[in-house]
Amino acid sequence: MRRWSVFFFFLTMWVTAGGQGTPIGQWTEHLSYHHVAFLRATGNGFFVATPSAVFSVTGPDNELTRYTTINGLHSIGVSTIGTDSASGILVIGYNNSDLDIVNGTSITEVPDLEISSLTGDKTIHDIYITGAYAYVSTGLGIVALSLDSEQVSGTYIVGAGGIQTPVYSMTSDSMYWYAATGAGLRKALLSGSNLEDFNSWQIPTGDPAMDILPCSQVVSGLGSLFVLRNDSVWVSQGGSWRPFYVDGFHISDLQVYQGNVVLSETGRVVWLNTGGSLVNTLTGLVDPRGILLSNGLLWMADMQRGLEEWNGNTIVPLVPNSPDGPLAGQMEAVPGALWVTGGGGPGDTSGCSRYAGGLWTSYNSLTQPALSGLQDLVSVAVGRDTVYAGSGVGGLMVLPATAAPSVLPGGPVTGLTYDSSGNLWMVYSGTTQPLVEKSRGGGIQSFPLGVSIPGNQLGRILSDDFGYLWIQAAPGYGAVCFNPASGMWKSFMPGTGLGNLPDPNVNCMVMDKQGLVWIGTNSGIAVVECGGTQFTSACDATLPVVQNDAFAGYLFQGQQVLSMAVDGADRKWVGTASGAWLISEDGEQVIAQYNTGNSPLFNDTVNQIAIDGASGEVFFSTPSGMCSFKGTATEASQATGGVLVFPNPVPPGYSGTIGIKNLPEGSVVKITGLDGRLVYQTIALGGQAVWNGEDYTARRVASGVYLVLIAGSGGSPKLAAKIVFIH
Repeated sequence: MRRWSVFFFFLTMWVTAGGQGTPIGQWTEHLSYHHVAFLRATGNGFFVATPSAVFSVTGPDNELTRYTTINGLHSIGVSTIGTDSASGILVIGYNNSDLDIVNGTSITEVPDLEISSLTGDKTIHDIYITGAYAYVSTGLGIVALSLDSEQVSGTYIVGAGGIQTPVYSMTSDSMYWYAATGAGLRKALLSGSNLEDFNSWQIPTGDPAMDILPCSQVVSGLGSLFVLRNDSVWVSQGGSWRPFYVDGFHISDLQVYQGNVVLSETGRVVWLNTGGSLVNTLTGLVDPRGILLSNGLLWMADMQRGLEEWNGNTIVPLVPNSPDGPLAGQMEAVPGALWVTGGGGPGDTSGCSRYAGGLWTSYNSLTQPALSGLQDLVSVAVGRDTVYAGSGVGGLMVLPATAAPSVLPGGPVTGLTYDSSGNLWMVYSGTTQPLVEKSRGGGIQSFPLGVSIPGNQLGRILSDDFGYLWIQAAPGYGAVCFNPASGMWKSFMPGTGLGNLPDPNVNCMVMDKQGLVWIGTNSGIAVVECGGTQFTSACDATLPVVQNDAFAGYLFQGQQVLSMAVDGADRKWVGTASGAWLISEDGEQVIAQYNTGNSPLFNDTVNQIAIDGASGEVFFSTPSGMCSFKGTATEASQATGGVLVFPNPVPPGYSGTIGIKNLPEGSVVKITGLDGRLVYQTIALGGQAVWNGEDYTARRVASGVYLVLIAGSGGSPKLAAKIVFIH
């Protein structure tokens, strides 16, 4: 059991002399809150659960507070939640069978089920809280959790003969416990029975069919017991069962609420009286999952549209600013902004999203009707005046800066990039002429593939400093390079004279600040250092050797390299199935590694990485969602004006890293007192230097004003900024 006491925040913004910025070394979550599965009430508001995380809505102003692994939760991927409305205690169940108890600012992990040696299905389906206990319905039975001791107090196997039977829901009335299971409704005496004895759960319900047919939900209220079974509601009154309601709609949630039976159905919510007659209907929803009243307002959970409020006239969304969709497609960062595609496969209509100034903006059929029908955006290219995003199943999104968006048919468009002249290159995978150029003047030219690739299946594309185009080939066929000027093609595969890749499966490519092309494969990294001679000489890629303690070996040999990005100091960020790595500019040293064990990274599989060179923020896309890390390197500035120090002033109690950005590359940075005494000296990483606020003796500097002096190569130091420390 782990207990954390935390102060919850979403984006902590430090006000600085030059604006706002996230502190160096801080992580930020970028999860989607557009899909809500559960609402649970508390005394002064309610909790909302999405498939990724949880947030609360409290007070008359509907204040939002987010809960993720960034600020205290112990897992990601929410399966269900339960609350004690009197105490406000929240219990969170996760997809990995972990549990968290949130009590005010305290978060306690209860991993007993997750780490239990019990075999079987540990999926958490529902959490029912009554008294001082939370009863967790799982794939193997019921787990009782004491809210006082914050420990598991018992496990109940309810199947006949002690067989593990999935429990989907649980409730109680004045005499019995009830469990909706995959083998029928189970019933046990509320008092005087040993719930850990499976025989205690074998009391007949009064209907032989109810005893054996699967039930998905059971709810007690209005003097009756209601069961959801195959989109039909059944009711038991005085031990006699009868059909209560069926209308042909899919029912996703059953509630007894405010004197009515409330059903969340496809596209609507219906209210029924105790006789099963329709009292009210609210339409205009898509996939509702439950309702509640708070502060006199009706709130709905919708798996497609998020949290919604009915104000008596219209449905109003209340969705925390976040991206809409899995963010599994290509990412491209430009100074001050990140663009990312949904990449969720056929049927994914989340489109393309932009992150800038701490806010997300989505471009899809919900926000732009002109994009209706566009699915599975997988590639993106950001130009000076137009953004293009390509669909994996067909179609190209065109998003001009000063005109309405549009969709061009064709595809699939699996790769997009701009070259240094501003021409757009597109990969139409599987077509007879899969490479297409759209010149700055608007001309279109298509190119046949000059090497043999099965079905002309191609993926991502990269333009290098020589104007050559590097294209990811089908699995097992490496990468290909194309020279538009000569029309020549060249394959890069494993083997001397064939390209010397470590593996024929290429996952990613990136160009560094020296113009070298780094290729990530299923077994490490290769670097092409041909200097533009690959079409005129037998130039093979080299395999970097990395030093790790007393051992040396080829860079990421035997590991899948899924993604790469280059920061302002020419260092490489590498995404693998074992986390994210920061390596030196030459690839010979490991600087840092981040995984779920030592950081808030959501998943060890890092499919995409992108870096905002202006801020140094590193974005990681994982199967569990996106997060970012404020790195230490930014792109270098061409002038010494506008140097920004943050945070500044340095507030009392701040122990984080201080950033000094907008520096020329390789600047020598000196921190001195007003008397000229040298306190600290360092060299900029790209366009940013960092300082921990300590002098050379590792002592925290005293309150006061400190000077920041910078000097270029061979130049004299010049005053660039002042830093104020307040203790």
